[in-house]
Amino acid sequence: LSKGDIYVPFQTHELMTNLDIIERLDLDYKFIEIYRNPFDVIHSWIKRGWGDRFFGTEFHPKGDLSALTLSLNNDGIFVPWFCSEYDIHGFMELTETERVSIMVIDLIRSAISKQKASKHPERIHTITFESMLEQPANQMQNIANFLEMDIHNEKMEIFLKQEDLPKNYNKDLLVEKKKEIRSSISEKTFLEVKKLELEYLSNIYELI
Repeated sequence: LSKGDIYVPFQTHELMTNLDIIERLDLDYKFIEIYRNPFDVIHSWIKRGWGDRFFGTEFHPKGDLSALTLSLNNDGIFVPWFCSEYDIHGFMELTETERVSIMVIDLIRSAISKQKASKHPERIHTITFESMLEQPANQMQNIANFLEMDIHNEKMEIFLKQEDLPKNYNKDLLVEKKKEIRSSISEKTFLEVKKLELEYLSNIYELI
């Protein structure tokens, strides 16, 4: 790997938040970072129950192991690694939606900071979830160019058909998601998410 002879595809969440560690390994990496509207991310986490599943309970002391996320002991409660410095007892008294919103805000802010501080910005290709939804062929071609690889149009067409792409981003559904989230979090947290969304919509957090 360090000689650049082999590339190993690796897909995961929250990897950008650890970019500084990856860069210390001195690997010839290439990073495809996909950002999404923060309200959509929060809603997705809520649907999957991450506001509860990440945390230790009486029946699952180390949290839901199917999350495949490193758990650390924070004052007697096992939490995902990115919550290890939270005031955890106060945090757990919040609503699930509030907890999810705070975690998403912190992770996105961390990812932005680490990406802007990268020593090798030319190794990072940034795209949005919405662009992959609405313009998948163009985005896949851009990714292929970034990776200096050829793209097989016939295989891509089969894949897009299987995934029912392209499709329009549902803005009406986003409005409903915002209403649902707003009803369960504090005004302060909602405004923080809204600010993050505005930064995202303007130019993807000034990352491109």
